[in-house]
Amino acid sequence: RDAIRSEMGIDATDFVFLMPAKLIDKKKPDLLLEAYLSLPLEARNRTHVVYMGDGALKPTLEERLLDEVGHKVHFTGFVNQAELGKYYIASDAVVLPSAYEETWGLVINEALLFGKPCLVSDRVGSRHDLVLEGKTGMIFPSEDFSSLKCSLLSMPAWLKSERPLITRACLELGAEYSAANAARGIAAAATAVFA
Repeated sequence: RDAIRSEMGIDATDFVFLMPAKLIDKKKPDLLLEAYLSLPLEARNRTHVVYMGDGALKPTLEERLLDEVGHKVHFTGFVNQAELGKYYIASDAVVLPSAYEETWGLVINEALLFGKPCLVSDRVGSRHDLVLEGKTGMIFPSEDFSSLKCSLLSMPAWLKSERPLITRACLELGAEYSAANAARGIAAAATAVFA
């Protein structure tokens, strides 16, 4: 973890929010950026946002940062599937602030498999099953800037105070919703229908 962070220019003690998604309007990367930039300077100085992905809004996001001194926002661009793990390892939490109905949000499954809690909007479909408030993450109302900002501020303290419990809850729930378990469920359903 520390070696990966060092490569990215991130201090080992800073808090890292990872947004693993296309940088498109539906995913609301701009809402996350504005919420981050509005954090009190002391909190902002200890917080990084890593956008893992590419998309039409990337130039707009980068342009927004031109006048911001000392920001800690990183853009990875497109990341090959074999390289995804290192960004999850380097992060503390995953953010998915989608504005329109996000059918599921597979990145939440991925985050849990790495033991990372998630901060998601109430438009992310998997929130009902995977984001258990106060156990595996936090949920905020879609496009609610103030709620997202409050969650960005409170999540580091929550994770610091309960990291072992949160990590374990994420890993256990992630394993329950694994591809292997999904395949077993489909096989059992098919067997029941065609038996």
